[in-house]
Amino acid sequence: IFLIGFFLSPEAYGQKKKTEMADKAFADQQYYVAIDRYKKVYTKIKNNKAEKGRVAYQIADCYRLVNDRKKAAPAFKRVLRMDYQRKEPLVLLYYADALKSLGEYEEAILNYNLYTERVPDDPRGRDGAESCRLALEWLEQSSKYSVENLKKINSKTDDFAPTFSDKFYNSVIFTSTRDGVTGKGM
Repeated sequence: IFLIGFFLSPEAYGQKKKTEMADKAFADQQYYVAIDRYKKVYTKIKNNKAEKGRVAYQIADCYRLVNDRKKAAPAFKRVLRMDYQRKEPLVLLYYADALKSLGEYEEAILNYNLYTERVPDDPRGRDGAESCRLALEWLEQSSKYSVENLKKINSKTDDFAPTFSDKFYNSVIFTSTRDGVTGKGM
C-alpha cells in the first residue's frame, strides 16, 4: 500500500500543481493562457467529477471573458451536461447570454427562464429573456434600411465610431486598430 501511494502521489501532486497554475492565470486575467492550461488539466482528470465540472466551467468562463461567443456557447453546454448548474447557476445565465449573442433567441429564453427559477432575485434572467423576445419581434418587422459590409472600409480589426467629417456628408472618419492608422496612439 505504501508503494502504491508513493507512486501515485507524484502524479496527483503534478495534477494539482497544473490546476493551481491555470487558476493563477485566470486570477491574473490571462484568459488565453488559462484556457490552454485548463484544457491540459481537463484531459487528465479521470475520477473527480466535481473537479472536472469546475475546470470545464473555468474554460467556458474564459471564453466568455475574452468574448469568444462561438466557443463559449458549446463550452457552457458541455458544463450543463455535467449538471454543474446545480453548484453554479450562473452557467445558465452565461450560456443564455452566449446563445443570445449568436442569435439563438428561443433557446436563450429557455435558459434565461431556468436561471430565473434558480435565482429569482437576479433581474438579469428576466431582462435577458425580455431582450430575446424583443429581438424576435424586431426580426419579424421589416426595416427601411439595409446594412451592407463595405470591404473598402471595414477590416478584420476593430473599426468603430464612424462620423461624417464635413457638412456635406462626403467624408467619414472612424476609429480603428488596424495597421497604418494615422493619429495619436495611447
